Amino acid sequence: MDKMKIAVLGGGNSGYALSAYLTHLGHCVKLYKRSFKRDKTEYEYEMNASGIFDFSCSIHMVTGNLDYALKGVQIAFLCIPAYCQEMFFDDLLNSLKKIDYENVYTVLMPDNYGCILLEDMIMKRGMGGYNRVLSLGSSLFASRAIDDRNVDFKGIKSEILVSSIYPEVVNDGVSIMNRIIDVFVKGRNIFEVNLSNMNPVVHTAVTVMNAARLENTKGEFDFYREGITPSVARVIEKVDMERMEIAKALGIETETLMDYIEHVYGFRKSGLYETLSESFVHTRANGPASLESRYVTEDIPYGLMPMAAMGRYLKIKTEAIDSLIVLGTIASGKVFDGEICSRINNYIVRNQFTF
Repeated sequence: MDKMKIAVLGGGNSGYALSAYLTHLGHCVKLYKRSFKRDKTEYEYEMNASGIFDFSCSIHMVTGNLDYALKGVQIAFLCIPAYCQEMFFDDLLNSLKKIDYENVYTVLMPDNYGCILLEDMIMKRGMGGYNRVLSLGSSLFASRAIDDRNVDFKGIKSEILVSSIYPEVVNDGVSIMNRIIDVFVKGRNIFEVNLSNMNPVVHTAVTVMNAARLENTKGEFDFYREGITPSVARVIEKVDMERMEIAKALGIETETLMDYIEHVYGFRKSGLYETLSESFVHTRANGPASLESRYVTEDIPYGLMPMAAMGRYLKIKTEAIDSLIVLGTIASGKVFDGEICSRINNYIVRNQFTF
């Protein structure tokens, strides 16, 4: 295995887990945390892993300076919420312009259709020669950051789909990432990649259907084992069926949620309820403290709403998806403008995209 210089941008559950694991594998990792002051940098930052892994490591650098994080790296993994992408991309492109950016791969993990926005921003910045942008269908781990120094690893995926708005870079990008960890597989296009993201399929249904419990307990219950009952599982299964119908109409082969869990985690029971409620991956995870959660504020506008929009375009009924969008929007008091759906439509028209 080659030792690579890698930036991980984002200090949440996914960013902490990825930084610790890649450091454990022997790579030189620089973690960017927006919560750090710009002039704050710590070297040999100690992290501890528990759960399916048991190790301690020292991340080379943790910094609040994005320029420092990107300098000299070969690849930068963006582990940020979808609703932060526009603001973060602005900072990212400012920093990339200060270095030899054409040799840096930017990896959206997961993509959440952020690649379309990033392409527009690249062109507006006069950086049209930059095309090393990769889109992933999901993060590598099921994990929770216990605190700033400790990560609980619940599962690691055996396969992650990769595509790009720049198809010419995918083969090389997949090859380079597989030198880091061999789980990346070329997907057909960004739609296949994004429709392989199961977070919106599961999270929103469990959150909305447990709204009273979330607010009364501040999330102090086992989100999957206690939050998923047979009736909740039926809603999840219907959302999954609608997702698959959309994918089929787009000429994309995709797995059911149950097949996906078996494929990437090696776990399966007799039905979806049993699979989700008994999975070793979906355990010991408290729910969000309120509906002010990524399971609503990210998974609805960047996951369910694009699926619903594609369903309307393809004349496919999305009753379960539509219901969760309406209930989640009303219950959370949020107004989601559907801007990402407009971007997707413009991307299809601009590129004369055919499926």
